Amino acid sequence: MKRFRFSFVLAGWGLRWAGSCQNVTAETVSWNLAGSGEWGVPGNWDPVGVPEAGDDVTIDVTGRVITVTLSSGDRAVNTLVSKEALVLSGGSLTISSTADLQEDVTLSGTTVSNGVLSLSNAAVLRLRGGKLRHSTITCTGNAKVIAEDHMANLMDAVTLNGDLEMTVFHSQLVATNGLELNGTLTLDVFAR
Repeated sequence: MKRFRFSFVLAGWGLRWAGSCQNVTAETVSWNLAGSGEWGVPGNWDPVGVPEAGDDVTIDVTGRVITVTLSSGDRAVNTLVSKEALVLSGGSLTISSTADLQEDVTLSGTTVSNGVLSLSNAAVLRLRGGKLRHSTITCTGNAKVIAEDHMANLMDAVTLNGDLEMTVFHSQLVATNGLELNGTLTLDVFAR
């Protein structure tokens, strides 16, 4: 989140601007709740304030599956580290650098753009009406991407270095502007 430092000088009966606004560097911002909540609420983050484009975001709530709702507008961060199972619901998130996803992540009506998403261990990235745009996804270990039963699943100009499964009843995925798959595609008879 951006922090600004202002300088004021008391002159006469009021305040007078005496200098310039100075941008303080981006910060590491951590999820501050023991459970689910709205991304856009300043008190849900430590330090207090909604993460902004240059910030490095960490979500680490031990032993819980949490839902972070992106209900309003477009959000942007530099990096995202999620050490817990996570559901991103609604809105859009632009990642300018990397996302380190160490546990299962579900995109439920969320659009994630740009960035390199790394799935490790046996993490699963589930698309439930989720959209990935202009991203590279790299899976290590037994990590994989699963497109589930939803007409809005989309991969737009995505490179997937790993496996893609469409084995859930009526799995659907639309690929536009190229889907480069460097892994295995597993389909069942009901997938579209």
